[in-house]
Amino acid sequence: MLMTKSRCILAAALVAAPLASQADTLSELRAQLAKPALSPLKATIEVKSLNRNGEGKDLEESVGEAAVQVEDGPQGLRVAFARELLQKAEAEEQAKAADPKSKTPASSGMGRLSPASLRELLNPAARLSRLLHRAKLKGEKADSWQGKPATLLSFELEKPKMSGQFADAVKKYAATLELWVGPQGLPLAAKTRESVSGRAFLVFSFEQQSEDEHHYGLQADRLVLLKSESRNQGSGTVGKNEARTTHVLKLQS
Repeated sequence: MLMTKSRCILAAALVAAPLASQADTLSELRAQLAKPALSPLKATIEVKSLNRNGEGKDLEESVGEAAVQVEDGPQGLRVAFARELLQKAEAEEQAKAADPKSKTPASSGMGRLSPASLRELLNPAARLSRLLHRAKLKGEKADSWQGKPATLLSFELEKPKMSGQFADAVKKYAATLELWVGPQGLPLAAKTRESVSGRAFLVFSFEQQSEDEHHYGLQADRLVLLKSESRNQGSGTVGKNEARTTHVLKLQS
């Protein structure tokens, strides 16, 4: 009887061990994300984008490329575009007014360096915390990221809260999150995949797939997003579309 009880205790311990490990890794991650980002930061942020809409002779393609200097600290966020870039964007807009098919890489690139996108690069902990609020842990395993030992956490993501006509139009939603976590719960990288499909007004149908990949780094006590790449493709009643955007943050001393 005593032997049977010992075996039951041992079996329960073996089952509980990986669950405790998962909880510890996730708890450490949440604790890291909750830390305030207080250290001042200077960086250059570069963006490149490619958009394709339609196909065949109706294909329209646009590119974007730009850079901005940022400084974040007690005084707030300061953003500085080079004078040359501003002049180039203005020249593009004038050319487009005369010829709607004229390309606008500088202007398009600057449009992808909005305060919202800059904030996510400089303080990615907030967005990652929100993502974890709708994430259900499915697995954990030892792995590596760019040669560094890491723990890989796998999640399923619940459908985000939506409002208006789009909420009613979405019929199918599926999303996953893979998160590589280093020592002390520091996030190293994340990859999300999302698939959405639906129908609106009984006529318009759509399917959309997206994949985002984020690479994180640490500047003093501050988590930053060193690289963010987003890829989207979709199809539906109004045609096909494809987009790819890459942001790169280069820290300055």
